Amino acid sequence: MCKFLRCGRDDLFTQCLHHLAWRRYKIVVGAGDEKHMFVKELTNGGHTRRFTIDEGVEGWEVRVEQDSTVVRRVQYTDWHRVERALLGLVREVSDLEDGGWTERALSW
Repeated sequence: MCKFLRCGRDDLFTQCLHHLAWRRYKIVVGAGDEKHMFVKELTNGGHTRRFTIDEGVEGWEVRVEQDSTVVRRVQYTDWHRVERALLGLVREVSDLEDGGWTERALSW
């Protein structure tokens, strides 16, 4: 159990959810100690798809890129929406992998 939950303050509860999320999902550290909560890059036939969730100043940014062009970018402040977005990204990645896309080693 998270030590913050015992306090009962809303801001500490949010910190607890955030802490649990970082433990639950793989933290990827990139160049310059850049941290991503989720990052997956796939390639197929010379095309690339990159899916990321990053912590921002006012929440989390969910981003999908295709061949280095941002095709979807959403900023969330509600953690539950981030979890739903993550499930959507995982589903999309799975569908692409089923269609022959392969995971690409991340280059920082």
